[in-house]
Formats: sequence, C-alpha cells, structure tokens
Amino acid sequence: MQGQIKERGVPSSGRDAISVETPSSERSCLVCRTPRETSELLRVTVLQGRLVFDRAKKRAPGRGAHVCLEPACLAGLDENRLSRAFRTSQSLVEPLEESLTRLEEIAKRRIFESLGLARRSGKVELGTDRVAENLKKCMDSGRLGVALRATDLAVKTVNRLSDAWPVGTSEELGHAIGVGKAGAVWVPASRFALALKFWLQVKRAASVEKRPDTTSYGSKKGKS
Repeated sequence: MQGQIKERGVPSSGRDAISVETPSSERSCLVCRTPRETSELLRVTVLQGRLVFDRAKKRAPGRGAHVCLEPACLAGLDENRLSRAFRTSQSLVEPLEESLTRLEEIAKRRIFESLGLARRSGKVELGTDRVAENLKKCMDSGRLGVALRATDLAVKTVNRLSDAWPVGTSEELGHAIGVGKAGAVWVPASRFALALKFWLQVKRAASVEKRPDTTSYGSKKGKS
C-alpha cells in the first residue's frame, strides 16, 4: 500500500509541513483504536518489564503494539492494555511517568542526531531571518520543510518563529549542527525532515508540560 504524507504548517502549533511519498501500512493505536499509517505511530514493546519505544519500521525485538503520537494515548499505556495487546500478562517495573520522561529524552537525542545528519548532507539552512522567510513561503506557496528554533530566543524573535518547533537552547541546537550557537534551523523536505517530524511529535507528546494526568485517564476515556 502506498501512503503519502502531506501536511501544511499550522499557525501557533509549531507544526512543520512535509511532502514525501513512502510505502507504509496501516495499524490501529493501542489506546484510541484510530487506524493510522505506521509512519504516524510509535511502536511499543515490553522488555524486562520496561517499555521500549521506536519508530514502527525499526522493529525492536519482541512483540510490538502501536500508539498515536498524542499525550493522551501515551498516557493510556497501562498494564491492562499491554496485556491484551500482547496476549500475555505484562507487569511494568518502571512507572509510566518515568517511561515517558525517558521517551522524551530519547526523542530529543534523535532530533539532534537527525539534525547532525542533515547538516552533513547539506540539508540545513541557518538563521532566524532565513527560517522566518522559509516559513512564510511554506504558508504562501507550498514550500515544504521543518523549522526548529532555540528556546532561549528573545520574545520578539519567538513571535516571528511561532510556527517553528522549540528544541533546546541555542547552544544545544548549535552543537547538533557543528556551530557555536544557532537560533533557528530549517531542514527542507527530505528523509531527514521526516525523521525530525516524527521525533518532534514524539517529544511533544511525551513532554511533562503536555502530559495528561495518567491516574484519571482511565476514568475519563474508559477501557478500550
């Protein structure tokens, strides 16, 4: 089955826009049961009582399930759902909150790794002015790519880059691409942009600030 990923930037959401044709297959989210392309899902396995996360296509060892890149769905990864998905009793030795904190760190590391690979392949444009210009072109004429910005920029600059993804300080962003500091980075549509998009969504979904109250999730949503 051929799947085509197409998204346009969404004002104030920090979302990028990418258009790349990739073969994919469809799976249902373990929590909300919504069918999606595997490229839009996180694969989850349980090894030695700990949740192991990766992109669906990577196929980490063990039987896997799939979950949406949404805070509520990640918060719904309880032992009951995992046991039903894997058809065997699953006991977690690590609290879900700690698993999601670990996932957020994994996502941040993957983001910086993808940026480094993009930089070495000549797929990175630097500078807040350049990134702001590319964001405008993306909205006005369909130019596609991923915009990232540092979290320690001045308020005025942040407002100009409101559609860019916030990812670490200017020093962290600069270190990832081999420069001293970087306020903003643009990665045009490519396999690097796809990897960035995926891990940026994971980081947002696993973020402490975005995380739902896991103790109340079951009572609000009910069991699936």
